[in-house]
Amino acid sequence: MKSNISPLQARASGEFINVIIIGVVIIAFMFLVYLVYQMFAKKRNTPEWIEAQKKKPISSRDLKQATKDLNLTKDEKELLWDIGHNYADANILYIVQDADKFNDIFKQRYQDFLATSAAPRQISLLFALKDKMEKFYRQELIITSTKNIEAGQVLQFADKAGIHCSATIAENRLNEGLILSIPDNLAKGQNRPDTLSRVTFTFIKNGVTYALTTRVVRYQQNNNREVEMLISHTNDVKQLQRRQTDRVDLNVPCTFAAVRVSSDSAKKSDVSYTPLQTKYQGILKDVSSDGCSLQAGLPIREGQYIHLEFNLPKKADNISTGIIVSTEKSDSPGKFLLHIQFVKIEAETKNTILAMVNKFI
Repeated sequence: MKSNISPLQARASGEFINVIIIGVVIIAFMFLVYLVYQMFAKKRNTPEWIEAQKKKPISSRDLKQATKDLNLTKDEKELLWDIGHNYADANILYIVQDADKFNDIFKQRYQDFLATSAAPRQISLLFALKDKMEKFYRQELIITSTKNIEAGQVLQFADKAGIHCSATIAENRLNEGLILSIPDNLAKGQNRPDTLSRVTFTFIKNGVTYALTTRVVRYQQNNNREVEMLISHTNDVKQLQRRQTDRVDLNVPCTFAAVRVSSDSAKKSDVSYTPLQTKYQGILKDVSSDGCSLQAGLPIREGQYIHLEFNLPKKADNISTGIIVSTEKSDSPGKFLLHIQFVKIEAETKNTILAMVNKFI
């Protein structure tokens, strides 16, 4: 019996079947890729995988993302790779959350820079990278709710007599509040905060100071018959205002002088600061990379420029120029405290101050 299908129809039918088969194969392949991707994505979210990544050196992928997040320069990027592979025993992007370990790694790199007589620019680069990493990665750890405070955290507060006390979080019950271990003398005394009274607590975590105000729910005894304080949860945990840069307390003799400011009319940005000949004695009370506080016998008004000469550990004969941003009376009779913002400072001097701030020296 002869078929009614012509050769042309048979060939078209065969091509259609081939297209169907190819389509099925492509769909199957895409589905397989999707399954593999889902399995890998699921694996990447497991605690085991995350912990494994923490133990590895920084990867090229990590470096690329960090460069984008931190807006790193080419030199900062190269320095991060160097530190991540030659100084860190794990992923430096995770170590940053351990303040002490992170600081020790950068301290070692700083010391090696000194040992090899590295240029001040290299050391400045080190401090710039450290600052960027701390500000970005630790910002993610900012606490806004008491539900995120871990057991063992010490809280500070004042009793009814205004005496400062310490309490330790024994347990964080998400559905109830924070259970605090309090000193025995406070628990049995008359000055402990009243039940249902509002109390302000402060605490420090990762170098950040927080404050929160909440109510005392009740007092209770634990299994050891110790009195504990239960306080309610709050989502109003506030980060207290911090200085832009940390300061180091000093008590260093220094000299200072008034400054004549001049500029090139052709280049308005080219400003010259010339100290006048008459110099005065003062005491440098504290210093940061951005400024300092000077105790002097003259109530120099704000807005005046001032020339400073002082010694620091590991670095003598430091010279800088600043502008007085405020003046107030000092605790010492007849003395004034001048708060100064640097407008010109030597790179080596700034590096030495940052080394002191970071406790590298």
